[in-house]
Amino acid sequence: MYHPIYMAVTQDKFELPYAIADSAWELARMLGVDVTSVLKATSRKKPRKNSKYKLVFVSDSYDE
Repeated sequence: MYHPIYMAVTQDKFELPYAIADSAWELARMLGVDVTSVLKATSRKKPRKNSKYKLVFVSDSYDE
């Protein structure tokens, strides 16, 4: 089964979780931003310099 996870993490070396959601729309709602901003940010290789968090997409695949 496939279960995607969208996360906002801190931009320091520890990358502590700021917000965790099951979908890009849910994370966008939690952060108060547009869903296209979340989708664009997760596809970028480098985080934005002026943001307080970095957006990360984590895919998890496992069999039941």
